[in-house]
Amino acid sequence: NDMSRISSNGNINTPWGQFSINLSHNGPPSRFTTTLTVTTPFQGYDRMSASLTHVGPNAADIETTLALATPKGEFGLTVMHKGTLNKFSSSLAVTTPFRQYRTMSVAVTHDGRSLRRFESSTTLVTPWGQFSAGINHNGQPTSFTTSLSLSTPFQGYEQMSAELRHAAAQVSDIETSLILNMPFGVYEFNFNHKGQLAQFSTTAAIKTPHR
Repeated sequence: NDMSRISSNGNINTPWGQFSINLSHNGPPSRFTTTLTVTTPFQGYDRMSASLTHVGPNAADIETTLALATPKGEFGLTVMHKGTLNKFSSSLAVTTPFRQYRTMSVAVTHDGRSLRRFESSTTLVTPWGQFSAGINHNGQPTSFTTSLSLSTPFQGYEQMSAELRHAAAQVSDIETSLILNMPFGVYEFNFNHKGQLAQFSTTAAIKTPHR
């Protein structure tokens, strides 16, 4: 049997009218389209359908779409993924017939061949607006810079970020700083340590936007 091509249908006659169902499938697992259609004698529910399309020659290249036709309107779902674990872009989008929830989506990108250097971002589209978050890291445990960013559609909270810098070639020489950009202003924290247990100098300072 050739499972890459299927067509099946059935009809049921009842006192309320005729119900029918039709199923079709075309394609191998790596690339196929499957459609299911149902018809009923009831007004407003006379025809409903679901269609699934998938293209995925391998795990690094996938696109899947689901479309639903219902009495309330058309709904859609699209999933995409391209890349490997070290570097990829993935997204999921949902569409509905409802005005407030017309389109919603999430997208993730990642680029990092090691834990010493990577960059990731996420974007979320919602009925309330777009949210975005990102992280960037460069360096190793003894010397690195890590930054975070966040944006929202809410007034006063449009942009926020944090940056952490750390340098410690050895225990006798440490320098760390943290800068926070918040809706209320900029906050800074600095830490410095130099010297051995017998003789050292250590300072910590905090700066806030409040007077």
